[in-house]
Amino acid sequence: MFRTWSATALMTGVALVAASHARAAVVTETYTFPSPLAGYTRAVGTSFAEFDPALGTLNSITLNDTAVATFFDGGPGFPNAAQYQISLNGLLFFMAANLLGNGSADASISNLTETDPTDLGTLTGTGMVSTSVIVANAAGTPTNINSTFGTESLSYNYTPAASIPEPGALALLSTGLIGLIGCAVARRRR
Repeated sequence: MFRTWSATALMTGVALVAASHARAAVVTETYTFPSPLAGYTRAVGTSFAEFDPALGTLNSITLNDTAVATFFDGGPGFPNAAQYQISLNGLLFFMAANLLGNGSADASISNLTETDPTDLGTLTGTGMVSTSVIVANAAGTPTNINSTFGTESLSYNYTPAASIPEPGALALLSTGLIGLIGCAVARRRR
C-alpha cells in the first residue's frame, strides 16, 4: 500500500513539474501611423515595446499592416502605384497599392512571419520600437495620394523561459522519491 502511494505521489509530482513548463506563447503589440496621411511623404508612427528577453526565447515575429491609397488629380488612364516602406527599429517591410486612374486601392502585409535571428535581434531589448512609414510614388505619374492606415500589429512568438515549479509540486515529487527509496531499502533488508 505504501509503495502504491509513493508511486502515485512520484507520478503526480512529475506531472505537476512537467506542466509548469509552457511550450509557446505570443505577445501582440499594436502601433499606428498618422491617418489620413497626405502626399508622398515620410511619417513617424507610435512606438511599442521591444521583446523583453527575460520572457524567453524569441522564435519569430508576425506582422500585419494595412493601408488604403486614394489617388486623385491624375488622368483617368494613369497607372498609379504607391509603395509603402515600413520601418520597425530600422527593419524594413514593403507593401504596395496599384490602380489604373483615380480612386482607392488597398495595400497590405498579412501574417508575414520573420525568423531571421539578426532581424529578431533588432526588435529585442527592454526599450521601445520606433516606427515610420515612407509613401513613395512607384509609378512616377503626376498624381496625388492620401493614405489611410488601420491599426497595425506585430506579434512576438516565443518560447517562455523555464519557470520554477511550485513548492507543493516539488514537495510531492520529493515525497514520492523518498517513499520509493524507502520501499527499495526495506525490500533489500528482508
